[in-house]
Amino acid sequence: MDLLTDSPDGKSETGKNVLESKTFREGGIYLFLRGDYKKPIWMCRIKAPGQTGYIYRSTRSTDEHQAYRFADDLYHQQLVKAYSGKTEKGTKVSVGIDAYIDRFETKTDQLSVRYRILLLKRVLTHIGKQTFDGLCQRAPKFP
Repeated sequence: MDLLTDSPDGKSETGKNVLESKTFREGGIYLFLRGDYKKPIWMCRIKAPGQTGYIYRSTRSTDEHQAYRFADDLYHQQLVKAYSGKTEKGTKVSVGIDAYIDRFETKTDQLSVRYRILLLKRVLTHIGKQTFDGLCQRAPKFP
């Protein structure tokens, strides 16, 4: 496979939201330019050897070179995790929330516990499938 092609399988990606796409590192890094934003943003899909599944992230950049640098850094982070055995196979957030609810559901006579359980049940539908490690990685960064 060439260093730079249109898509991982060598075919041109023609999705209506994809304006341009490129692959690097023998298909391990797939960059594509999303066109459904006011400013087209580069997104990346990472597949490191020894890792199951893909990781999709926004590079938060309209510049192709900055997007590649972000994707390359993410690729190397995933390589380190894969080789050290720290892939994202951690405990899902839903397991932790369910354990908390099971433990404290009998103490719903306390108003604060009742409100925590109500909040956790609402949050569960949105973040329940993520792992704790993945949840921490996606936390917003404040200056």
